Amino acid sequence: MVHCIVVGCGSKNGKHKGKFHCIPKIISNQGEEHEELTRERRTRWISAVSRGDTKEKRVLESERVCSLHFVSGKAAAVWDKYNVDWVPTVNLGKPKDLQRSKEKDLQREAVECRAERAKDRRKRSLERQEMEAAKKRKELDKSGSIVQKIDFCIDDSSTGKLLCSEPSCSKDFYDGECETVGETTLHMVENSTSTEDFEIVCEGSSNTDTQINEFNYMFTSSVYRAPDEGFFDSSDKIRFYTGLPSYEVLMVVFEHVAPHVARKHGSTILSSFQEFVMVLMKLRLDMPFQDLAYRFVVSLSSVSRIFTSWIVAMDSRLSCFIYWPNRDQLWKTMPTCFQYTFGQKVTVIIDCFEVFIEKPSNLLARAQTFSSYKHHNTIKVLIGITPQGTISFVSQAWGGRTSDKFIAENCGILDKLVPGDTVIADRGFTISESVGLKSGKLVIPAFTKGKAQLDPVDVERSRGIASVRIHVERVIGLLRRKYTILEEPVDTFVISISLSSSSLSSDKFEATGDSVENPIQIPINRYANCVPCVVLKESLGCLWLQESLSFVVNGEPLQQQHAFQKPDKTADNDSHTYHNGTKFGTANTRDNAALVSAGGWWYNETKCSGRSNLNGAYRRPGNSKLHWGRLDSSDAVYGSTPSTSEMKIRPVNFSESYLTN
Repeated sequence: MVHCIVVGCGSKNGKHKGKFHCIPKIISNQGEEHEELTRERRTRWISAVSRGDTKEKRVLESERVCSLHFVSGKAAAVWDKYNVDWVPTVNLGKPKDLQRSKEKDLQREAVECRAERAKDRRKRSLERQEMEAAKKRKELDKSGSIVQKIDFCIDDSSTGKLLCSEPSCSKDFYDGECETVGETTLHMVENSTSTEDFEIVCEGSSNTDTQINEFNYMFTSSVYRAPDEGFFDSSDKIRFYTGLPSYEVLMVVFEHVAPHVARKHGSTILSSFQEFVMVLMKLRLDMPFQDLAYRFVVSLSSVSRIFTSWIVAMDSRLSCFIYWPNRDQLWKTMPTCFQYTFGQKVTVIIDCFEVFIEKPSNLLARAQTFSSYKHHNTIKVLIGITPQGTISFVSQAWGGRTSDKFIAENCGILDKLVPGDTVIADRGFTISESVGLKSGKLVIPAFTKGKAQLDPVDVERSRGIASVRIHVERVIGLLRRKYTILEEPVDTFVISISLSSSSLSSDKFEATGDSVENPIQIPINRYANCVPCVVLKESLGCLWLQESLSFVVNGEPLQQQHAFQKPDKTADNDSHTYHNGTKFGTANTRDNAALVSAGGWWYNETKCSGRSNLNGAYRRPGNSKLHWGRLDSSDAVYGSTPSTSEMKIRPVNFSESYLTN
């Protein structure tokens, strides 16, 4: 078997499909120039191979160089000296390996030198510290000087006498003038040392003040405080810890839920606001209960009890904001991408998402929650969104083993369908018969069903479905990212929270998170002079900002605002009210200038006697603009029954003083 002579190549004639070239020989029988050329080529080949044993003739004649070491895959001819493949030049390896090994050796030596220098520095530092410590111990061991005699003798310049108050003075001296001298001496000594004593006292008092300040800092200033209203002093903190956009929104949700939480008086040191924030931090960041107990300085059992009571209250107070919109609202705000693909018939887009849970200890529960798709124990929830992106339905939680079809048929979403509704779903929702019983239509991507590939028509249809169905996956992804409790395995304690049943009820915290997440879609949402107001409204979590429209007619703002989620409400306010009408046709007049609706128009008509003048806010058929104008008597054609005063309204001859989008 032939091997490549280049070090590190390892090519063999049995495995390598290329050619093998032998080391060129010196040819001496074809002239001196040819001999010199072959000699030079052989020398350069041997130098390129760079083997230590190339001096042996046996090695050079038995080994070969494979085609991997030539640019073109083969050696050039002998006479083609200036060809790049006259000598092997590719993947020779040996010089690079040597250079690499040398670099590694240099690096290793440099590292060893640095380590030795660091070791010497540490050794010198330890020796210096030991010498200083020994010197200090030696000074401490020295005996102190004992004061046996204090000399208070001073020279009195006025009398020229030596004043002395030594204990060795004779008794006669003490009896005589020593008393006077002693008093004078002590007085002078006291005066001479008063300044020094004052400085010492000041220095001592300063040290005392410093110590008091240090004690105050250690035992009062550094006391930990649980997060409260003052902690959330910025919108960034509120968004990070709770997921809500601002402090105002946080307080709106708190005031809406707090009065309905069952709290035991005296059972906790936390305020209602702190308990509410604790629950939101659990939903937002998925903090362990033990972490929350440390943060809020309460016991672990208190955290569990607080979380349970607040989740139940939030589910009760916020789940009502996830509502099923009527068809008129959906049609008037249908996005263009849905209109292009499905017209105005789409009602809901459904999908299921799974949340990981801890493995239950009960074997039956473990089997019911194991998902073959996720290969983990999960709970499965069906979610439905409107074409506008709002979440309109959240089912109860089911075990991960449950099929999508079973959940869709038993969660109650089909009961909300009305004849003519269209449901968009994935391939797993084979519920066309169940939807058909509600006179609805199910739209799912096409199946191959044994065919090699889909028809072009089915491909385009599936592409259109996928382009709009992706929105529900985006909503689910947004929900998971904002409330990370849905991303990590959920505790079995959280799953078991329920009002009165023992079934899986993690949908409580899912619906609670959903209510905070969904924006409100206003049927008319692109007008000037719109006044935003904070309104607690539906969603997959808690609340958003809803826009309530305030109309301005001829530059004068109107005083009355109307909530558009109730489009059929009649309001007697000079007909300055938008009305979501359903068809264009006849309308009976009413007395006392009451409001009458016809074909999507609001108008104010006077009591009929002959001809009437109509005015009000209305919309043209087929036009999304809201108009304010007047219909004069020439536009009202009376019917044949004057007693009922039937009128047919024609969309002509109106004055265009209206709002523009």
